[in-house]
Amino acid sequence: MSAGLMVGCGVSMEATPLNVPPHPMGARPVESVEVYSSAPPAKAHIDVSLLRADQVNYAQVNTSGLIRALLAQAAKMGCDAIVVGGATERAGARPGDGWALLDPGSHGLSATCIAYVPGVSSASTTTCNGPVVK
Repeated sequence: MSAGLMVGCGVSMEATPLNVPPHPMGARPVESVEVYSSAPPAKAHIDVSLLRADQVNYAQVNTSGLIRALLAQAAKMGCDAIVVGGATERAGARPGDGWALLDPGSHGLSATCIAYVPGVSSASTTTCNGPVVK
């Protein structure tokens, strides 16, 4: 099951649960959520949720705005960190065909919400608590 919501300025968010977190998670300050983009951290962690931010092409595409939206959602969920994944682009309607206002296309960015495993320092010893999605 996934939950979608509008964040503002044409950005929509979706969160899809993946695994049971290794500790209780609650809202936290945005500044406390770590961001990784080239690889996940070496700390033992569980992938808790897949996050996706989409921005319609009405506005100028703003990658930093998409990352801020992902961070805001991650903080709301209590993620210890996010690992930024792939970017997507959907073209939308062709200019001049009459549908461009209704279907402007979009740009998206995904990230994985992760929770650190308490008391474990190395990712090599991480085990999954079991999937949420079946």
